[in-house]
Amino acid sequence: MLNVSDWIKELPIDQLPEPYQTIAYSIGVENTLKVADLLQGTGAYFPKLDSLLADIRNEKIRKEYNGFNTKELARKYDLSERWIYEIIRGETDEAQTRFF
Repeated sequence: MLNVSDWIKELPIDQLPEPYQTIAYSIGVENTLKVADLLQGTGAYFPKLDSLLADIRNEKIRKEYNGFNTKELARKYDLSERWIYEIIRGETDEAQTRFF
C-alpha cells in the first residue's frame, strides 16, 4: 500500500518549488504541503499583519485614554500625540455615525 505521508517526511526542502521553500523553513515540509493543499489554485493573498496589530493597538489606546493622558499614550505606543487624537477621534466619529 502506498503511503504518501511517509514520502513527505523524506522530501528535502530544496526539492520544493521556491515559494514553498521559504514557508517550509519556517513551519516544516509537512505543514507547508498542508497549506499548499488548502490554498492551491486560489491565488490566496495574505495581507500584512500590521493592520491587524494596529487595530489591536488602537483598541488598547481607546480603552486606556482618559482625556488627559495623550502624551503618556504617545510615548507608550511610540506614536505622535496627533496620531493618538486621530485614533480617539476615529472612535468618536464611528459612535456618532452609529447614533445617527
